[in-house]
Amino acid sequence: MNQVRGVVSLFVVSYLIHAMLLVNSAESELHNAQQPVGKLLVEQLASTAAPLLMNKDTVGLGLLANRVGDTPAILSLRVTDSHNEVIATGGNAPSQSGHVFQAPIEMEKQRLGEAEVVLTSPARGDIIRDSMVNLLLSLLLHVFMAAWIGWPQLFQGRFRIPILQALPSLAKPIPPEPVAIAPEPVPEPVKPAASVFLHFVFDDRKNLMQKVNVSTADQLLLVVDKLLRRSARLNMGKIIQSLSPEGAIVRFDADNIQDCMARAMSCGRLFLKLTDTAYQHRRQAKQFTLRMKAAGLELGELEDGIAVSQVQRLAKIAAVNQLMVTASEPVITELQSKHQLKPFTTEEGSENADITNAYIIESLAANIEEELSVLEKRILERKKPAETT
Repeated sequence: MNQVRGVVSLFVVSYLIHAMLLVNSAESELHNAQQPVGKLLVEQLASTAAPLLMNKDTVGLGLLANRVGDTPAILSLRVTDSHNEVIATGGNAPSQSGHVFQAPIEMEKQRLGEAEVVLTSPARGDIIRDSMVNLLLSLLLHVFMAAWIGWPQLFQGRFRIPILQALPSLAKPIPPEPVAIAPEPVPEPVKPAASVFLHFVFDDRKNLMQKVNVSTADQLLLVVDKLLRRSARLNMGKIIQSLSPEGAIVRFDADNIQDCMARAMSCGRLFLKLTDTAYQHRRQAKQFTLRMKAAGLELGELEDGIAVSQVQRLAKIAAVNQLMVTASEPVITELQSKHQLKPFTTEEGSENADITNAYIIESLAANIEEELSVLEKRILERKKPAETT
């Protein structure tokens, strides 16, 4: 009887610990899920309030606080100036406490104030109610295991439980255990024979991408990303670093370096044509836009990380709408026989004097340039088929 009481006590304690861990885990997941949401909300509030606070538009700040504060998850929010004076407040329950997120309000490298958003945090009782199914399943499992170990006679003849079976007789030979067969090793993926990295970057010398609001920057990134994906898909390239304000990287793999470099140069020239035309259209529409530049690099024997850092450096020194490449001498010699390349030169003693075998692609072969112009027109027009009557 004492042994049974000990087993029951053990499983009661085990269930309480397991229930506590379940509730704490659910609470931690909810808290972690709120982190990116709260950070995004307070950053958007800070970026939107910056021009209003710069112009001392208290009416606009009040309307902004009321509009953002109508969100059900926001308990309270406030906007303060550089003197820590409250300019605007909002929210559904300012008196309640929750997760606090803060972000500085800055514009043109000048701190104007601070934005604060308080998100609601679920009560522990609500978390327990939402986790009731898991708690009941854990309770049933612990009851079954306590009965299994405390009263084994209830399961004899019903379930074949190894720990409850009688020991085999010593007179009977014990059959040998089956020999475990080791699984066959998975072969390592075959490295491509040749690869080229192509890096695209915005020409943002004035750091305008960081000065505009998030929605304006995202709108430009969305337009450029669509053009990048079409250019990469047409030339069988793989985007290994998605487009961001720091640029994007496309990888080209093939059995020979000439095919890789040809597809990379075609992709680079097509994308620069598309983004230049899009730049002109957005400038006429008085929308925020930036031009781009690109650089290509033969991977060769380099590690991926080293190749990425080198091609990023090469792209930074390229001019607007310019495509630069660096490769081995045999590849450059073959490219010069088909296309117009100009050697990249630097002054002796400059920080870029160590860059060798770098060339500026002035233009590709005439037939390739004509094909790229046709593709550019087809992508930008995107005419819909006429409706049948």
